Amino acid sequence: MEYNFKKMTQPSALTIADDWHYEGFYSFYDAAADEEDYHELISEEMRGNNYFEADINGELVGFFTVNKEGNTIEIGLGLRPDLCGKKMRKSFLSEIEKYVLTIYQPERFRVAVADFNARAIKVYQSCHYSQTGSEVRFTNTNYYKFLIFEKNIV
Repeated sequence: MEYNFKKMTQPSALTIADDWHYEGFYSFYDAAADEEDYHELISEEMRGNNYFEADINGELVGFFTVNKEGNTIEIGLGLRPDLCGKKMRKSFLSEIEKYVLTIYQPERFRVAVADFNARAIKVYQSCHYSQTGSEVRFTNTNYYKFLIFEKNIV
């Protein structure tokens, strides 16, 4: 599977924000579940150069965000809802890492995952991320515990 990455376009942002709906407790990740996240996603100005889309053969399959903090890049990612649970996330994350390395040359990757998302935690652990902490974040109109995982590059 060959992913093509590029800066997120407005049509893709609107598709993700308005049309991507996850099932069950994964609806936590719907863009509309958090007003601030939704507005950031649909605003080209707010997205800046931090949002990227992924396609396979011209078909939108996912997205990711990058936030640089010193020599660390925090990655946020999402697959199209119908592709979740299809064993794509590990290859998706690996390809994102390769792409980000060519642009930013970080020393470390970081991800934050809601503590109830066992599926994502398993993926990060299988990609050699180690839990380095946890924090409570306000999102989706409530406070949630997020586990922080990191992976050293150098």
